[in-house]
Amino acid sequence: MELFLKQGAPPPQDTLVWVHFGSSNACYAWTMGTQGFVREDKVDDALRSIVLSPSATALVGENFAAIKANRFVAEKQAVGELRDVHAAGYPNFFGMAGLHRFFHTPADDISTTSPEILEPVARAFAAAVRQAVARGEGAFK
Repeated sequence: MELFLKQGAPPPQDTLVWVHFGSSNACYAWTMGTQGFVREDKVDDALRSIVLSPSATALVGENFAAIKANRFVAEKQAVGELRDVHAAGYPNFFGMAGLHRFFHTPADDISTTSPEILEPVARAFAAAVRQAVARGEGAFK
């Protein structure tokens, strides 16, 4: 991310919004059973975060209301790659980041997620991007 921000990304003044699709947007929770880890029938939202610029508070609030996650406003609590985006001077951004039981391990495979739990997150992102495009700078006030 650091290299891309320095050598390939459009400058902040030419960017309406930076949207980040981070890891662990929609992963299942797991518990330890007698035979090892057992997947629960619910999203692991304890370490899932929506990171946003102060200017994106209303946009994210409207579109991610149904997504259970910690909310981090970057002025105070930037995490993940959006910390770098914020530091590079992009005024409008939002995205998700997180951790789950098998984050970036060999066991981080298709069993950690499913279309059923990914769909609400994808719909929230799509709706927010549509609103941002439709409203332009007015989406970030």
